[in-house]
Amino acid sequence: MASPSSSVFCLGCGCDITNVKGNRLLRTATSRHIVPLWNSLMEAEFRSRGMSSLVQLLVERDGRMCRQCFATFERASKMWEGIKSGVSRAANILIPNVAHSTTCTSPPPPKRLRVVSNSASNSVEQSPEVKIQIDYHHRVQNHRLTPSRKRMGKAIARKSKATVVRECIKDPMMFNYVINNVSRILQSELRKMCSNEANSVLKQHLPTNFQEFTWDMLIKETQVHAPVFLALMKACTKTKSPRSNKHGTIGICIAILLKYRYDKMCLVQKILSLVLYAGHSGKQVYQRLQKLNICVSHQIVTSLICTMGSEYDSSVLQWKNILFSDLQDDAEDNYVVHNAPYQSTLYTSTESSSDSDDCSSCCSDSSFASVTPPPVSPIMSGDDDYDDDVIANECYEDATELATSIEPTQCLLPSTLTEEPDPTEEPVSSTACAQVYNYKLVGDNIDFTVKARYNRVDGQKDNKSLHYFHYMCVRDRVNLSQLPIIKCDSCLNSSGNIALQLLPTKESDDKLVDDLAVLVSRVIVSYMPYFQFGFADVVTWHVEHEFYKEMSEKSEVVPLGVLLHNENKGEEMIKIMTHVHQHVPVVEYERQIQVDRHTTVLQSHSKVHSILFGGDQLTAARIRGAQEAKCNSVTSTKRFDGLIPVIEDWHAKVVLLEVIWKYFYNTSSSGEHCTLYQLKNLINNKNVGKIPKHNFNSCDDFVETVITGHIICAALQTFGMVALDDQPSNSLIPTPETAWAQSKDERRTLLMNISKLVAEKHISCSFNNLHTQSGDNVHEYTKNFLSVGCIHLLLKDAIKEGDGKRVLEYYRYLLPIFINSGRRNYANESLNLLCQYHYDLPMQQAEQLVWSRFVNSAGVKGGNIPADLHLEHLNRTLKGTIQALGTNKSETAIVRASKAIGIIKETIQRYDDENTIGLSSGAHRAPAIKKELDLIIKELQLYQAFDIQPGRKHQSFEKPVDVMHAKPTKDIIAWVVEHVESRYFKQRNTH
Repeated sequence: MASPSSSVFCLGCGCDITNVKGNRLLRTATSRHIVPLWNSLMEAEFRSRGMSSLVQLLVERDGRMCRQCFATFERASKMWEGIKSGVSRAANILIPNVAHSTTCTSPPPPKRLRVVSNSASNSVEQSPEVKIQIDYHHRVQNHRLTPSRKRMGKAIARKSKATVVRECIKDPMMFNYVINNVSRILQSELRKMCSNEANSVLKQHLPTNFQEFTWDMLIKETQVHAPVFLALMKACTKTKSPRSNKHGTIGICIAILLKYRYDKMCLVQKILSLVLYAGHSGKQVYQRLQKLNICVSHQIVTSLICTMGSEYDSSVLQWKNILFSDLQDDAEDNYVVHNAPYQSTLYTSTESSSDSDDCSSCCSDSSFASVTPPPVSPIMSGDDDYDDDVIANECYEDATELATSIEPTQCLLPSTLTEEPDPTEEPVSSTACAQVYNYKLVGDNIDFTVKARYNRVDGQKDNKSLHYFHYMCVRDRVNLSQLPIIKCDSCLNSSGNIALQLLPTKESDDKLVDDLAVLVSRVIVSYMPYFQFGFADVVTWHVEHEFYKEMSEKSEVVPLGVLLHNENKGEEMIKIMTHVHQHVPVVEYERQIQVDRHTTVLQSHSKVHSILFGGDQLTAARIRGAQEAKCNSVTSTKRFDGLIPVIEDWHAKVVLLEVIWKYFYNTSSSGEHCTLYQLKNLINNKNVGKIPKHNFNSCDDFVETVITGHIICAALQTFGMVALDDQPSNSLIPTPETAWAQSKDERRTLLMNISKLVAEKHISCSFNNLHTQSGDNVHEYTKNFLSVGCIHLLLKDAIKEGDGKRVLEYYRYLLPIFINSGRRNYANESLNLLCQYHYDLPMQQAEQLVWSRFVNSAGVKGGNIPADLHLEHLNRTLKGTIQALGTNKSETAIVRASKAIGIIKETIQRYDDENTIGLSSGAHRAPAIKKELDLIIKELQLYQAFDIQPGRKHQSFEKPVDVMHAKPTKDIIAWVVEHVESRYFKQRNTH
């Protein structure tokens, strides 16, 4: 615009446009294209008036034009240029064979000239023109590039492809062309991924594909078949800082888009549907998310569960076949070969016993002394009481030669027991045995109620109480294949000596004091600053054992589904056993029996690799009942000889907690200080009730908290301390500086000796040493509770570490506790467990009984739980799934869900690992108990629970009970002797 002192007129209409916005300056590059037309018109007007042309001078003198006139001239210029172009083409036709060079002197149209500002227009105006010359076969045509395309032309000349692409994208029309071409490429790539040639991983729908799928597999496949599509996805997920879920985000976007194009590309959607199924989502959730291609329909999920559950026991069958092949190696057409592969390299067998009566070599509780097998009659029948395992351990020479060299009534002894081994025989490879792992079955009842929406008189719509049987298989983590599976006959000691060996010995009491010292050391180091400063690096947090590494590995667990039978009914329990026995390796074979010198007959035999079958006390009793009911059957399979009933540990812990409640928990003792019920009210633990099994976790945590407070208070009293921050005044405990200057071994020994002082003074768990009564019933109550509570904590710690030997050792102490408290069923099961390990089972099954009692779901140190507790977790998961079925709680749906929970769990675990989700363990971190401990310690110190003051007593516990010695020791020994005699000696007398 001109300055305000002078007026500006439009060169098109002569109007005053001084204050009019939007006028055009004609000397700029964007307006110069209308100047030729204006020049011709203005010159014609001037010539008609007889004046010389001043046109160029007017234009260069900042001539301007209003918007309306400029638009009119612009339209006229376009028409004029079109007329000139048509005339030029007509001239080329009228004048053939004459080279006509056409130079486009007219500027480009205004829409192709975009100037952002005056500075930009000046820079474009100053830049040199860029022309392109095109040589056709009949002419040469020159084009002048627009300012927006000058950079593109220069980039082409410089062969700068990146600049060419950037300039193309800046142009709106060319950008649309680029988008259209990229879209066609993407469509082609996606079409290729969905084709049969690609064989995409998203089309695979086998159960193993769900467990093996990873986002990397899908991204690598996309990189091969659709690189542009993958580049687009990566660009959309690019962030300043890398994120862990980038691959998962890209993968789910790819999966949704591919399923939208082709419905069979739905592997990811099926995995997400399993996640919804595990979360007990309803049908409406599937219907809503299916429309967005996030999951599949509920009907497809049901079909998928059936497919996944069809091979629920494939792993167990593989383990069974491995054991079956080992059994098959021991069987021949005529006889069973000798038991060389099972010669123990970990145990040293004793020599065969002599003819003397001295059987001292067989008296050890862990001895499995091999003796000469009993004589074999040449005439045997299938109904004989002779043990097939003894026969299977024999190796004979040719049967015909033996029959002709001896009398029919002569005993046959295996000659291979005395012959030297054949040097030409190939030795058994140790690596072959190294891969053979046993497995164990664990079962329990599962009960739930199906409530009908409408109840009627006829009972057709009544509530249903369902009682089924749920079981699983756990593979051993310890390799015991080198131990023999044949039980050799051994000389049993007297019933009295057996009872003394099964009950705690003095060596057991000494070992228990050491274990108590470890328990005390952990508590005082955790909560007392003096010991934290000097002994934190030498305390034993994990008690290691010979198989500690194996027990820290993750367990292989296979849920085997629900059987629609009630274990409380005898007939249905037999059906359960018949079904379960299919998982037992059994080899059927025939043996030639020499009847006389000229006659031989074939007799059918079977060799069984027995499998442990664990459960609670009721399940173990039902298993034995079913075996007794079928004891007269002909074959070992029908007699259920391949299943060995054993008791598991979690239910034993529950019973031990009930014993503690029986003797130390009384709701009428709320006003009696330092009692268990009063301390429960003191720390306001409302979840603890009268029956521990109804809320086991809360009761277990409460007992552990109270026992910890008792140990701290006992340590304060022993060390002469009042508060936790005080320095010990006991002369046996050095100053912090002196203790820290010692070596680790010296400090570790010092810590154990200090902890033993507390254990020996305030904890009385010894079975063989009866402590004297102090006359202070309050002190006796506290000491008795602390003693049985420490056994509970030691059993809990041994289970966590997977230390089966320690667990078995603690069962020695549980046996008198259960006897004294009247828990006869669990006393019988504890005795049965000890007898199975020390006397009944062969070495392989005996060691398996010890080391297969635990399940480690996470594969971490100290992460073991009892096998029956893991089954309870599976029961809870299954009950949640059944509850989510709604009105579809049919037997078919329940069985289908139970068979698939194992594979679904593995799929969910793999999904969580792929997406870095750390919530699959289900473990809850316990909150700090410092405040609760302060209240408990203050209460115990205030009423001097660990000081002896004769005459004190609790009204609710007038006579405190020492659960370990509630009955005289001779009565406990007599009880054990009675049951040992009925177990071993009376059975032999009846035979």
